[in-house]
Amino acid sequence: CKRLRLRLRQGDDTRVCSGLAEVFYNGTWGSVCGNDMTGDTATVICRQLGCGDSESYDQVATSLPPGSPFWLDNIKCGVHNETLWQCPSSPWGENDCINTETAKITCTEPTLPPETQFPLGLSVLTAVLGVQVLLLLIALGVLVFHSRAWRRDRYACLNETIYQGLDLTSVWLVEEPAAPSRVGRAFWPLKALPLLMGWTMMMWGRSLLKEEGYSETDTYV
Repeated sequence: CKRLRLRLRQGDDTRVCSGLAEVFYNGTWGSVCGNDMTGDTATVICRQLGCGDSESYDQVATSLPPGSPFWLDNIKCGVHNETLWQCPSSPWGENDCINTETAKITCTEPTLPPETQFPLGLSVLTAVLGVQVLLLLIALGVLVFHSRAWRRDRYACLNETIYQGLDLTSVWLVEEPAAPSRVGRAFWPLKALPLLMGWTMMMWGRSLLKEEGYSETDTYV
């Protein structure tokens, strides 16, 4: 797949909401042609970047590095389009633009929103859930082990009492052994798991709420 990105650039500053419109395609940053730019197209670009609405747009002369391409031309965005990638245009890289037709856009917001930091990505979440499943299996294994040990102790006590009764040396009584107390101690990992899983899902939910700013400008095709 190919990664698509969008930015407005002023010199070396790319964290702004005013400047030359550029897109990242096929591993290279290239310009957007402004000869057919419309207000709807400029607004779509501003909103996709999180810069509000379009304040002004124009085509300007630039000194582009040798080999720097024009990626998009004849863009026709509508009010229903949410991203630049949804708008009709000429095929990527096919245009008749020159350096004096580079699109320059000014949005209503002065700067881009802060970059999103992801405290808990999907890979981390998968690892945490894997650890939780492992803890659950360990807890179940410990529980089964203690349950079997308790049964062995119980049957051993019962058999010993039966043998004593057969020898007619005493009156046998079946008593509950003290082993079940070990079973109770095996439950503590199970009690801790719901708290750990709840904390994990809460942190993942927070990261998803912040993800919108990232997904709007980074697209894969």
